[in-house]
Amino acid sequence: MSPPISSPAGALSTALALALALTASAGAADKVLISEFMASNTKSRNLTNQPMVDENKSYEDWIEVYNAGTEAVNLGGWALTDNPSKLRKWTFPPMVLNAGARLVVWASNKDRTDPSAPLHTNFKISSGGGYLALVKRDGVTVSHEWAPSYPPMAPDVSYGLSQDGTQPVFFSAASGSTPPTPGGPNGAGSATIPPLVLDVPENLPAPAIGEFSQTITARVLKTQANVTGVTLAWKKMFEAEVTAPMHDDGLDGDLAAGDNIWTGKITGVTLAAGQMVRWKVTAIDEEGRVGKAPPNNISNTAEANASAVYYGTVAVDPSLATSKLPVLHWFGFPVNTGDSDAIGRVSISYGGEFYDNVGVRLHGQSTASFPKRSYNLNFPSDRNLLLGDGRRVKDLKLLSNYADKTKARNTLAYEMYREAGVAAHFAFPVRVQRNGAFYAISDAVEDADESFLERAGLNSQGALYKLYAPLASGLGAGESGYEKKTRETEPSTELNALASGLNMSGENRLRFGYDNIDLPATVNALAALNMTSNNDTGHKNYYLFRDSGRTDEWRLLPWDVDLSFGHNWTGTYNYFDDALTVNNDASPTGAPGSANIFFRFGYFGAAFPSAISDMYLRRLSTLRNKFIAQTGTTDWVSRRFNEMANLLDPEDVASSDADLDTAKWTAPAWKLSTAAGGNSPFRLNNTRQETARVLSDYLTVRRKYLHTTMTSLPAPQPEAPALTFGTVDFNPGGPDSQNQEYFTIINPTNLAIDVSGWKISGGVDFVIPSGTVIPSTVRATAADPDRNKLFVARNAKGFRARTASPKQGEKRFVVSGYEGQLSARGESLELRTDKDVLITSASWPATPTAAQQSLRIAEINYAPLDPTPTELVALPEALATDFEFIELLNTGTTPLDLGGARFTEGVSFTIPAGTILAGGQRLVVAANVAAFNVRYPGIFAVGDWIGRLDNSGERIQLIDPAGEAVLDFSYFGDWYPAIKNSGRSLVAGDPLNTPWNGWEAAAPWGPSDAPGGTPGKSENAAPGMTYEVWKSRLPAPGNTTVGEPGADTDQDGLTNLAEYVLATDPVSAGAGPSVDAFQIIEGGQKYPAIRWLRTANVTDASIAVQTSPDLSGWADAATVPAGAPVDHGNGTETVTVRLTTPAPSKLWLRLKIVK
Repeated sequence: MSPPISSPAGALSTALALALALTASAGAADKVLISEFMASNTKSRNLTNQPMVDENKSYEDWIEVYNAGTEAVNLGGWALTDNPSKLRKWTFPPMVLNAGARLVVWASNKDRTDPSAPLHTNFKISSGGGYLALVKRDGVTVSHEWAPSYPPMAPDVSYGLSQDGTQPVFFSAASGSTPPTPGGPNGAGSATIPPLVLDVPENLPAPAIGEFSQTITARVLKTQANVTGVTLAWKKMFEAEVTAPMHDDGLDGDLAAGDNIWTGKITGVTLAAGQMVRWKVTAIDEEGRVGKAPPNNISNTAEANASAVYYGTVAVDPSLATSKLPVLHWFGFPVNTGDSDAIGRVSISYGGEFYDNVGVRLHGQSTASFPKRSYNLNFPSDRNLLLGDGRRVKDLKLLSNYADKTKARNTLAYEMYREAGVAAHFAFPVRVQRNGAFYAISDAVEDADESFLERAGLNSQGALYKLYAPLASGLGAGESGYEKKTRETEPSTELNALASGLNMSGENRLRFGYDNIDLPATVNALAALNMTSNNDTGHKNYYLFRDSGRTDEWRLLPWDVDLSFGHNWTGTYNYFDDALTVNNDASPTGAPGSANIFFRFGYFGAAFPSAISDMYLRRLSTLRNKFIAQTGTTDWVSRRFNEMANLLDPEDVASSDADLDTAKWTAPAWKLSTAAGGNSPFRLNNTRQETARVLSDYLTVRRKYLHTTMTSLPAPQPEAPALTFGTVDFNPGGPDSQNQEYFTIINPTNLAIDVSGWKISGGVDFVIPSGTVIPSTVRATAADPDRNKLFVARNAKGFRARTASPKQGEKRFVVSGYEGQLSARGESLELRTDKDVLITSASWPATPTAAQQSLRIAEINYAPLDPTPTELVALPEALATDFEFIELLNTGTTPLDLGGARFTEGVSFTIPAGTILAGGQRLVVAANVAAFNVRYPGIFAVGDWIGRLDNSGERIQLIDPAGEAVLDFSYFGDWYPAIKNSGRSLVAGDPLNTPWNGWEAAAPWGPSDAPGGTPGKSENAAPGMTYEVWKSRLPAPGNTTVGEPGADTDQDGLTNLAEYVLATDPVSAGAGPSVDAFQIIEGGQKYPAIRWLRTANVTDASIAVQTSPDLSGWADAATVPAGAPVDHGNGTETVTVRLTTPAPSKLWLRLKIVK
């Protein structure tokens, strides 16, 4: 007889050694610390300056655990506690904390232990001071503790180890110390902490013009010494600061003495329209420590983002009443602060919030010489700019539109890109007031950083390059080459590699480009650039973005877009030429981009593939129809330019924002290069006049050019083109099979088809990216037969790593990233347009893998008993969860190679390579193999897994070596409540015949007969029955109308519980239960007996026989079976019992049912 399981030589000893090594590592580790914690989190912020809230958006206390050692530590079984008498108060699930890593645990009392989700303890930390400890797995050894008590903790102040790890210190953004850093390296902190000054009003409604007086209150908390005084300071504009004492004595306007609410009043201030007044509060304690609000805890010597010195507000300005623009108030002294490359400091008010100590400096190269300039604003680290959509940004650009009389081109160009599906900046016009007077209309544009990538829907971990020159090998950093905007500390060799690849010739270049360029995104960006008539890109002024770590593909993104919609730079008059360029042709490169190898890839010329040309021309045609109609004046461009004119220069406002801007920033001598002598009749156009000229002289001609003159654009595509699904490779095979799966969409028509925004549903869900155009069948040749196919992959890198065709280096047009995976069990796909028109569908038959056919879960031991004293001798640190296991069963007759099969939900574990499970045999996967072998000696098991099974229920997902889902279901602890306290297993009653999608219910399962289950052995006991399972099996409508066990749904005098146990119909008041009392004669004695029909295998209720001589009182009776139960084959059985004592002359019997 062959062994049930074969494995590589030494596999058993290796598994044991691993488990023991993990235990030893955990036990020996002595450098895992509680490095920082916060006991009163009310509005603190995290490392990215976002609210420090948990996954429920709730401010909760938190504890940071830090592995200061040199080896990884398995924290499974370690504990956090706030009670020295209860060291195992909350235990970690099995999970590894790498050397140098930090883990934040929420001290929220929510008790969550899923290692793949945020962890929450079952206690909260006391802000009044107390004990806090990290305890090792043995439940006795304290790895690190704050004892006998950490100090009282003020709101949003954390406590922990100093940067060098030697001293306990406070961290507080509000006290002037370095701020808390949950999940990051600790700052220097402070061994002492000044009084905390809290709840000072940061913004006030705009005060009226004239005398200004305002009561200011502050909540001031003692930290380490008594507060001796609190001072209010204020200043109007840039006048000298005025101070006055604040009070907590119930006098001078203070509402109550000794409540820690100090009161002061700003007086003696007279405000003119648009002037600012600022204030701050300081508190000093008896040891001389000074607390401040604002905290002003980042020095101005820092690069840009310092912190506020004052709070403030700005007086009402009646002149702003007619403005339709958002207003940005700017206050600087001197007034030209920021007009240099050096960082200046100003105050900003925007959207009802006040920002002090904002860094400002000049932006741009050409615009730096304009009278009306561009600026970079860097907002305080503790107070980022709040935008209208609720997001905050740390930086903002105010761009000059001095060379754009419409003052709309920046806004509308970026808007058109976004509407086209291009990842592009937000941009909008703002009215800027400087020191209370009108300054300019500027274009507010977001900065290029990780926040921009995230907002634009891109990978925030990707590499973003800002290019000032055509892409070329050996391009250097700086204003003549490139600037790296993200991942700045990494080398830029990838950019040079991109240039080198695109500098190859012929087929080599094409193969490289198809594998490294995001074709839809780049095609889309180039088409959108053409639609805006952008004349200032390619030779410079563009981003290249790499989707680092995901697809690794590069795409083009726009920036510096003011030379759009006809505006051009000429060598004769530079930016100030009134000639409008209307006939930029279909080429995406144009003259400026003709030298850029990224722009040139795939376009126009014998050396380039015409398939990519088709993609571009079709997308350009789509965008043309979207933004510029063939006729009329209501298309997107017409509408948006008119709307911008009404916003900037309303006809009903005598002196609009645009009028003020034109008057202040007298236009230079605008010229017209197409006129004699260069004299321009449009040089004095105001915003509305220039808008009208753009619509008539640019858009009208451009409309005709795009729809009539530009003959290279394709004919319109049909509403429902005859596309089809092609190959569906749902199981490529190999260890990374599911990342290598794909399917194709084929275009058999003679037109390139734009499928941007179309949806694929069914087996997978996917929205096809903007810019995706499938070339026509004309482009498919004998030498290149797949040119009219779109390869839709789950994972682009996995697809290109395939060893069999299709793969990398074959010029495959790939889009990727759908949700779900293609199943070998057979599914279907549908393709619908962005208007939900069904185009085509496809399905494939079930061809399940060997594991999908035969591998099943036979037993789950999710609630094992605590270790016995004997087990603790062998494993002193053992926990109940160490004895969890899942048993796999090969229900077939053919051996299964399980190497690489893995659990991915519930617990995480990959079965070792070379593990073979013979037909009909079982394999145990254990939480901790060493613990399993102590409790179940002689039974082979593999492990150890990461995570632990939840006693209340858990999702279990088993993936086979090919990446196919074998089983994916959830069990629930209330199926069989007895399991939780008995250590029994959840056992599959008939794993051979239960369908693969039938495990998500209690019915196929039952509790094991014996505590601990029967790992490695068959258990043939029929699955148990519970009330919920019985109810779910009732014919409709009973399965939905029958309610709680104590209710009587059919009003027949029997509760639903009794109907369940006695196998009667709970929705029909017909025949009652089948119960019969009689006598049995044994040995000449007459014994009372009772017979009844019952539901078989009930596990959550019991029946007792009770007796009474006179119906006035009842008592439980001792009984013995009178024969075996009679199984009726329909889930019911008849049982007979007799009393153990002979019958008196008269006796009543009844059945008592207990849940």
